[in-house]
Amino acid sequence: MREFDAIVIGAGNGGMLAANALQKDGARTIIIEKHNTPGGAAESFCRGRFEFEAALHQLTCLGTEDHPGITRKVFDELGVTEQVDWLEMPNIASIIVPGQITFPLPSDREKMVATLSRIFPEEKAGIEKYFEVIFGVMEDYHALLDFDYNSKDPLARMNPDATAEKYPYFYRYAFMPLPQFFAQTMKNPLLIGALSTMAAYSGPVPECTVLDIANWTYYYMEYKPYHVHGCSFSFSSALMESFRRMGGTLLFNTAVEKILVENGRAVGVVTEYGEEIRAKEIVGNLSPMLVYQNMIDPKDVPADAVPQSKGYAIHSAPSQVFLGLDCEPWDVGIPDTNNFILVPEGRIIATCHDVADPSVRGSGKCTVTLLLSDLGVNWLNIPPEKYFEKKYEVAEKMLAIAEKAFPGIREHIEEMEISSSVTNARFLGAPGGTIGGLKIYSRDYVLFPVKNDQIPGLTFCGAWDNNPGGMHPSMMSGWNAGHEAARRILGK
Repeated sequence: MREFDAIVIGAGNGGMLAANALQKDGARTIIIEKHNTPGGAAESFCRGRFEFEAALHQLTCLGTEDHPGITRKVFDELGVTEQVDWLEMPNIASIIVPGQITFPLPSDREKMVATLSRIFPEEKAGIEKYFEVIFGVMEDYHALLDFDYNSKDPLARMNPDATAEKYPYFYRYAFMPLPQFFAQTMKNPLLIGALSTMAAYSGPVPECTVLDIANWTYYYMEYKPYHVHGCSFSFSSALMESFRRMGGTLLFNTAVEKILVENGRAVGVVTEYGEEIRAKEIVGNLSPMLVYQNMIDPKDVPADAVPQSKGYAIHSAPSQVFLGLDCEPWDVGIPDTNNFILVPEGRIIATCHDVADPSVRGSGKCTVTLLLSDLGVNWLNIPPEKYFEKKYEVAEKMLAIAEKAFPGIREHIEEMEISSSVTNARFLGAPGGTIGGLKIYSRDYVLFPVKNDQIPGLTFCGAWDNNPGGMHPSMMSGWNAGHEAARRILGK
């Protein structure tokens, strides 16, 4: 039996940040990961002569050296920033309405307002009001909460002197339904559709509030979207090396089968090989539903733990079509790294990292990833004998939309791989195959934070924690969880 101060289950980026925070604070930490590499969804894979990025569209909150975001500050602290070749992207995305219009959404407030006002001159006043409110809500939000990124509890950080007079944008607009806000500021359905794409990371527009879309829009503009040279595994690897440099222990190719609870407290784990490893604190970068239902003896699970973990829906699970093309991006009219294609049949995201980083593709080829959130496609209920038929049916729909935006793209397909929520479920072990964790909106993580930490000594981080999902929120969740666990261990 081995003993450590802390065990981190799962080496996704949330788990990696938790482990780095623990080790940096002086807690002897081991990471246990079932795969042979870190990163979780932040991975790449090869087919033929193509390497495909599995997850990253854009990383935000990095900022610049002169105006750093929290991600850069944390990466600087760990010596990770200089280990990765960061590529700042001038646009959040380009909007493509096939046969009508293509235009960029610049990652700069002034340029965004100027671009949209030029295309929609009759909406200029509404566009200016829209961004005034978006930025006002976020500036109030930051002032309203004392953002200590070493803490997981947002309510404990709330300014007790907050009033509507001090924070007018937040109190008036933050939780206003997004359709209502759009109705107050603009009329053109194409403009509304273009700006609504920033809510796609949270969920359907009717379910979102102004704060949901403000979060994504503000951070992408204030701290810029980034890609990395190569793929997201670059910073996953750098985080692993940071942890290793500080003396942390890594155990790959090993799944945790059981979490041990004694006298109401988590005290250790048992691996798939029967090894018992003990610790004062355990941080799980995995689903609380999976843990409470499958990894802890039922007699040790608090009565309200499982209902609590079921209290929120899981985020939608995407289908992705990975295309290796025998041409350059511009040969089929791909204008940007991130492209939102809007058609009556639906909306897909087409990502071509070769636009942001031409050096990785080589001449005469590129990769394109098509992503569709599987709203209405319940993959887990499809009989095994029908699975491939359904997978290719969904892929065909996505290719048909892509063909409208990029005429002739089918003729250039050299390699193709298709993933569904079943693929994600098998690789990540995530319920429903989601890569976004719980479906949490701003009203939840600000006003009614989800509480998954039901057993002393066991805490959770990553996309399943109290955050809207995505790489930056998941990593900061891990950073917070690690520091809080270290304080409990070391009594600081």
